[in-house]
Amino acid sequence: MRLGTRNGGARELQPLAELGAPGIFLETRGCMGKSAQSGVRGRGRAVPVAAAMVAFSLGSGCAHHPVEPVDPGRPHAEPGLVALPKLPADCSGRTQRTHQGIVLAGQVLDATMPAPPADRSYESLQGWVGGEVATWLAGRQAAIEDTRFEFHLSDAPTPGEKIVAHAVIGLIFEHTAASLQGIPAPAELAAEPEIEEMFHEVVRAQTRPFLSSALLEFRSCVDIAFDGPDDMRHWANFCQVRFERLREVIDAAQQHVAPS
Repeated sequence: MRLGTRNGGARELQPLAELGAPGIFLETRGCMGKSAQSGVRGRGRAVPVAAAMVAFSLGSGCAHHPVEPVDPGRPHAEPGLVALPKLPADCSGRTQRTHQGIVLAGQVLDATMPAPPADRSYESLQGWVGGEVATWLAGRQAAIEDTRFEFHLSDAPTPGEKIVAHAVIGLIFEHTAASLQGIPAPAELAAEPEIEEMFHEVVRAQTRPFLSSALLEFRSCVDIAFDGPDDMRHWANFCQVRFERLREVIDAAQQHVAPS
């Protein structure tokens, strides 16, 4: 299976959840106060474009409005924009830069991996992986870098913008790995369960660089959010939970293949 990136890594990747899913931008004028969820420092689409545009067109005003409770996001959800904590109007992480980056990320996630052929023979699947899947993966890698560039366009991003960027790009890496893990085994292996499991392990091994890249993004999100703006402090907990989930997945996979 030729599923690895051309340069052998996955650092140059990065999309988001299902059409019609709720956006991450709260339609509120409430100002965020200091979060009670400071999170733990880590060591270790999808938002419809129209909805995102409307959300960012809302006015803001903090002085005469009550503080809105923080939204912790959905750290255990499938990788996608709908998992992210919402960004109220006056949040330091809600800027034109993050708006553009999230819209682009949504487009990346909407470009899903091509469906496998009805013919599940080895020859048919090999042609699909080497053709359609390889083309999709190359396009996604380029799109991830475009998304990263959008988040860091022009002057240096603020801490709030960095937090959002690392979380979003981490989700894209995670989504890419999950997509590739869905590659089916050839029909010829149906009568050979042990060999079929070896096939799936090969596929999982090919996706680990993407998971590792996601870990790096979530770790950076935690580190910046932990010492960042008060109204983004709860993002440290969101990214920490996703970091720990992925690390458990990687550790479990490594133990599964470890020699007894």
